[in-house]
Amino acid sequence: MDPLGEVLWEHVPVDPQVESGRAITAFTDGSVVVAGASWKNLLADQEAKVWRFSAEGSPLWQQSYGGDGYDAGEGIARLIDGTLVVVGSTSSKGAGKTDLWTFGLSPEGERLWEETFGSP
Repeated sequence: MDPLGEVLWEHVPVDPQVESGRAITAFTDGSVVVAGASWKNLLADQEAKVWRFSAEGSPLWQQSYGGDGYDAGEGIARLIDGTLVVVGSTSSKGAGKTDLWTFGLSPEGERLWEETFGSP
């Protein structure tokens, strides 16, 4: 959106019933990164998903993260060095129940690290 609230561009997934964006952060070049989730396996399994778009709205990359089970990206932040930090929840990693999950990404979407927090 521009400063007056006018829509400059928008992105609609191929099947909007199975992908959702839940958080957004911006880079100084005007590009944005969205964290959310994508359903797979006939809506029986969900993975975290992150998309990056140029300032003009062109998709630069998209990447899924997680495993078998329920995984979702709920928040995202860009650090001063360009590294991205995603926070969400997972049932495919960690203690085996729904755990707090956080992971770091390069500006190109490469996973740099991940941690889960929860109790068995």
